[in-house]
Amino acid sequence: MHLKFSTLLLFISTAIGISDVVVAATPSPTTKCVVPHTADVDDSPAIMEVFTRCNVNSTITFKAGVEYNAWSPMKWFNLTNVKIELKGALHLPTNVTDVQAKVVATYGTATAPWFSIQGKNVDFVGDLSPKGGIIHGHGEGWWDAGIQASRIDQPPQTLVSNLFFLFRRPAL
Repeated sequence: MHLKFSTLLLFISTAIGISDVVVAATPSPTTKCVVPHTADVDDSPAIMEVFTRCNVNSTITFKAGVEYNAWSPMKWFNLTNVKIELKGALHLPTNVTDVQAKVVATYGTATAPWFSIQGKNVDFVGDLSPKGGIIHGHGEGWWDAGIQASRIDQPPQTLVSNLFFLFRRPAL
C-alpha cells in the first residue's frame, strides 16, 4: 500500500479521540462538501449535518481563513472513503467547566474525547498555512485549572489521557 502523505502521531492537549479510523490512501471522493460557518454561533450542528450527509465517498472541507466554533462535542461516525480537509481553524470552548459538563452530557463520562471519529479509509489533512489546520483547545485554561486544583491537594482533571490527533502533512 502506498501512502501519499507522511504520518506523524502527535499528542495534544485538546479533546480529540480517533478510534477505529483506518488511515490509508483514500480513493478519490466524489462528493465535495463545505462546512458552513456563522459568526458568534456554535457551528457544531452545521458540522454534524455535513458529516451525516457526506459520510461516504466525500471530501469535507473546513474553509481556509474561517474560525469555526466547535462548542459542542461531536461524533463523526460511519465514515467511508472520506477526506477531511482542515484548511481553517476549529475553536473549542474556553471555559473548562463548560467543556467538562458538555463531555459528560454527551458521553456519560468526563474522560471522553471532544471529537470522536470512526470510519474506514479516512484522511484527516491539515493545512500548512500559518492560520490553517489548527484546533484551538485553549490548553492554558486546563493547565491553570490543574495547577489550582493541585494547590488544594486535588489531582488536576484534564482531558489529556487517551487523546491523540493524527496529523497528515501533504507530501511536498
